[in-house]
Amino acid sequence: MQEWSYLDGPHTKETVSFMVVESGAHKLPDGSWVVAGKSAAGSKWKRVNFKHEYEKGERPVVFTQITTME
Repeated sequence: MQEWSYLDGPHTKETVSFMVVESGAHKLPDGSWVVAGKSAAGSKWKRVNFKHEYEKGERPVVFTQITTME
């Protein structure tokens, strides 16, 4: 974990969770789908549309990750 220099001090135990998904669409044993990909928007907002049509009352779960490159 990386933190601001001024916060450097004693720590308690930290737990890190992660999920690894290959790019593409994957059907899970319970019938749900996981769709993974990437989008490079640069410094501007970018609209990303879902390719799947959802039933009334059905809601997608969205995981996002923001990264930077120098």
